[in-house]
Amino acid sequence: MWGRKVSILATSIGMFVFALMFAALHQSFAGEIGNLAKSFPPEISAVIGDLAAAATPAGFLNVELYSLFLPFTVAITGILFGAKAIGKEEDSGTLELLLASPISRTKIIIQKLAAIKFTLLLIALSSWLGVVLGKLLFVFDVNLARVAVASLAVFLLGMVYAMAALAGQSLTGKARIGMGVGAGLLVATYFADIVSKLVDNLEALKYVSPFYYMDMANVLNGDGKLVNLVVLAGIAVVFYVVAHVGFTNRDTGV
Repeated sequence: MWGRKVSILATSIGMFVFALMFAALHQSFAGEIGNLAKSFPPEISAVIGDLAAAATPAGFLNVELYSLFLPFTVAITGILFGAKAIGKEEDSGTLELLLASPISRTKIIIQKLAAIKFTLLLIALSSWLGVVLGKLLFVFDVNLARVAVASLAVFLLGMVYAMAALAGQSLTGKARIGMGVGAGLLVATYFADIVSKLVDNLEALKYVSPFYYMDMANVLNGDGKLVNLVVLAGIAVVFYVVAHVGFTNRDTGV
């Protein structure tokens, strides 16, 4: 994490500023959002969220930050970190020195996992802190506890793709394959979620997408289900187990 301190800090500050900015802008745009929503096709709402609901602070946060921008930022950060947590050391040859020391592979990958979790949690928490400050400074009546749960859902979503990337790298020993696995899963599952909203016959596709279980609109409105967060956590755990088994049993030449 210390080696990535600049990028982690920049991303966290960026999410904090964006959240604060959206809190500041809502009052100015609230009156125009309803009229704007009428002119947009339903396909747009499937991608960025319900524009008609954006007249409320919770809906505005969903459309502008929590349905697309923040989740993709956390997911992409997780994919890069997950693929390189071990992959960077393996590509540079320093992993051999690390494995030759009296440290078990289990301890190594658990500490890598802790670094990934803390990084993604910090970014998600930064957005919540931006909303907290925005509510204090501006007219932005939003439930902070619900926003906190929304940030937790984004964190868990990011962990799914981070662990997928970690698993891909741990099984193959190649960071680029880990990134390919994580990025490919992100794109495929995101489009599965979009298609499920637009095509009635393919509605069942939503169940294969972590974005469905993030359920951001309902979380911010207080109607989210705890089971969805459990599902996200469970998927991340499954990918981690694959990564753990792959790394601890793979022949790395040491």
